[in-house]
Amino acid sequence: MFRRAVAVVLLLATVPACSAVDEHPVMTVDAAVVLADERVGVRVTGLVAGSTVTIRSETVDRNNVTWRGTAVVQTDRAGVADLDVAPSTGGSYQGVDGMGLFWSMVPEGGDPDTGFLAPARPERGPLEVRLTATGASGATASAVVRRQWLGEGVTHRRVLTGGLVADVYVPPAGGRVRRPVLIFGGSEGGSSQLWEAAQLASHGHPAMALAYFDAPGLPATLDRVPLEYFAAALRHLAAQSGGGPVTVIGYSRGSEAALLVGQHFPDLVRGVVVYAPSDVVHAGYPYDDRPAWTFRGEPVARGPIPVDRISGGLLAIAGGDDELWDSVGSARRLRERRPDFEILVYPRAGHFVGTLPHIPTGVGMGGLRMGGTRADDQLARVEGWPRVLAMLAAS
Repeated sequence: MFRRAVAVVLLLATVPACSAVDEHPVMTVDAAVVLADERVGVRVTGLVAGSTVTIRSETVDRNNVTWRGTAVVQTDRAGVADLDVAPSTGGSYQGVDGMGLFWSMVPEGGDPDTGFLAPARPERGPLEVRLTATGASGATASAVVRRQWLGEGVTHRRVLTGGLVADVYVPPAGGRVRRPVLIFGGSEGGSSQLWEAAQLASHGHPAMALAYFDAPGLPATLDRVPLEYFAAALRHLAAQSGGGPVTVIGYSRGSEAALLVGQHFPDLVRGVVVYAPSDVVHAGYPYDDRPAWTFRGEPVARGPIPVDRISGGLLAIAGGDDELWDSVGSARRLRERRPDFEILVYPRAGHFVGTLPHIPTGVGMGGLRMGGTRADDQLARVEGWPRVLAMLAAS
């Protein structure tokens, strides 16, 4: 299983000689190495009782952009600042949030509402976050948290055969065989769900992150993508993971493909999860005079997507403040067609209602506002991601 560690980093900077305050801060994180979707407890002791301490986080993404977060909290009577119980009254987030220093980081010189932290590919290593606490005297203590995309023993393989463009992440051999998962994104194109697939494999699910346009050998845009392409991916993943049906996860425009594939290939699919869904087939993107999808060589007609033939669990996650389209309305209409379609609605979240928690993300992209706030989208991810894992574990 994933090895956990305890990191305790003692005083790194001595108290200035002129200070009358005697502080000896110690920062403790309950796990120095964790999966990226796991919580980390952060606690600072040895501070002045009732004083203000500033705790900062910092990391650098693959684009060499520095991201920083800040919490300003008051110590308790014992001189302790525990971020799971102490509210932040300033900095990059407000209130009690033990993971606030991670998801609320903002890009240096950039707009947090349009910025998205760009981690390195999962197989290239963890996201390292440095935490530093500065007490009333100026004394500091720090720790480093390594947030792993790949759990111990998880392997990666690039798939560029049979016309597929995908990445497969496989749990270590010898463990319980869990439901395999095919996951893909929306109108952003390319392989946008690598990190989700890596985390799914770290939780025991063989997972394939699939590109279906805007990648070498694939259509440049969302234009006449064959549903048979997804079926080929399902068969490939099933063959690599011991056979059996696969759960499909689709985001935004990818929700259309996920539902259509589940409907047209029920023998290959068991369970569908859709984030910020559409319950209808839209035109291609960015051209509105071309079909997005084809089936057996014919365009898939625009209009409501039938879901009566999909087997297994059904889950839709939507934000009530989605400004791209009415994803909540779509989720509710899906439930009208299938009463067993579970829906999770987060009233103040936007289009970026998922997936992984604790990752800094904006609320706008490409000049479009997607609704919600960073804090409300984060809340939806914190609550929604475990529900997805629970559904997969039960299938």
